[in-house]
Amino acid sequence: MFQSHVPHPLRSDVSLIEFDNEAVGLAVQDRGGFRFFAATPTLNRLDSQLFRSLKVLRRAIADARRGVLPAAVLRAA
Repeated sequence: MFQSHVPHPLRSDVSLIEFDNEAVGLAVQDRGGFRFFAATPTLNRLDSQLFRSLKVLRRAIADARRGVLPAAVLRAA
């Protein structure tokens, strides 16, 4: 279901995030976690958000693709 790839061997702080064999964005290691950059309009609400782990990011992506707003977005709304 989910796959993460390192697009360049010298940039291990960047992971390509795939969902159902579709590239959906990049996760860049940042202070305290991973910052997500969306590649699809479905995930724009997650764009530039910081997630404490790839597991948390993957859960947020799955929720967003099902139409469920992530908790961080719900608090800001």
